[in-house]
Amino acid sequence: VGTRQGLARGFGEGMSIHVPADYHQWSAEDVSKYFTSKGYSQYSTLWVQHRLSGERVVLMSPTDLVTIGVKCIGDRMGIQKELRELKTHARDQDRTKVLAEHQEAYAGSAVERWFRDYCCGCFCPREPDTYTLMSSVLKIRQYHYQRFCGMKCGGCLGGIWKNNTIPLDRITDVDTVVSTKGVGMFGEAKCTVLITSAAGTDATTQLSRLEHTELFLDRDEGEHLAQEIQHQVLEYKLNLEGKHEIF
Repeated sequence: VGTRQGLARGFGEGMSIHVPADYHQWSAEDVSKYFTSKGYSQYSTLWVQHRLSGERVVLMSPTDLVTIGVKCIGDRMGIQKELRELKTHARDQDRTKVLAEHQEAYAGSAVERWFRDYCCGCFCPREPDTYTLMSSVLKIRQYHYQRFCGMKCGGCLGGIWKNNTIPLDRITDVDTVVSTKGVGMFGEAKCTVLITSAAGTDATTQLSRLEHTELFLDRDEGEHLAQEIQHQVLEYKLNLEGKHEIF
């Protein structure tokens, strides 16, 4: 309800329209309001009559526009242009959507981590990697600040930043290895997520065409992230296979 009310307020005649990334959640009424705001009010009932939600309307072909009753060639061309821009804008927004984000786990128990953070942390603070799963890529960010007496001196002494971006369509395998870190009753289960991906086109041998990346997390987080990566890799590859220009 809130989404539709927001759309209704934005779809006024002559107003500048910001296309939201969640166009696929629009109802047929929302689609009608959108095209009315673009100057096609004479077709406002067609979208509702043919149950053309946001998810469906971007699949329309020029022939479909004729079928539903858009007879004017100029209007058809204009509507096709609006549909292309709508889909392109939404796709660009979707690429930056964060699906999951985690930090590298500590390679030890909670007790060991407490001792390290509160007894030694001022001299050697942890700088865990950050793992970010997005719609089309997996990003791994590593950083290390130069320090003086335990204080970050990124401004004067500099630091090292590394970003590893893995396109999801290059990931060929995702495995997990569960291990125990810590001693005795303080041991904790950790999970290493093993990711195999295809290297760039400059790889020369069969072995060099594969890259191996490890993510280290607490067991539950790691196993869940591995499932999320597998799911998103499959979904992204299916989207690429089914991707085609309608207009």
